[in-house]
Amino acid sequence: MTLAIGDGANDVSMIQMSDVGVGISGQEGRQAVMASDFAMGQFRFLVPLLLVHGHWNYKRMGYMILYNFYRNDVFVLVLFWYVLFTCFTLTTSITEWSSVLCSLIYASLPTIVVGILDKDLIRRTLLKYPQLYGVGQRHECYNKKLFW
Repeated sequence: MTLAIGDGANDVSMIQMSDVGVGISGQEGRQAVMASDFAMGQFRFLVPLLLVHGHWNYKRMGYMILYNFYRNDVFVLVLFWYVLFTCFTLTTSITEWSSVLCSLIYASLPTIVVGILDKDLIRRTLLKYPQLYGVGQRHECYNKKLFW
């Protein structure tokens, strides 16, 4: 993935071609801001965006991808074993209402809770030690070993 950061009209094509574009509102105009995914007032706001929010986002996304994968595995395995146990009859193990409740309880609530509360390190620590951002570069929260 690529991140493009620009502050003028000459950066618009670079921002549009990147995966994530950040436009800095500056003296050269607002063309970069209009073409970007995220807009900032000054360059100094990039450090918290990348070091703090980038670290938190990587940790949350790695956890949620693994959680959703395993949640779906358990759901499918329950259905699989039920079919084997009932000798392939046409009865259903999960009703429509229990499926909806399962989706609400096991999909929505953990996502909301993790999105709001999951902050492994405080902002001050992440800004003081920028090498902690390397957790994402080393694939420590989401890799093949954790997946399998």
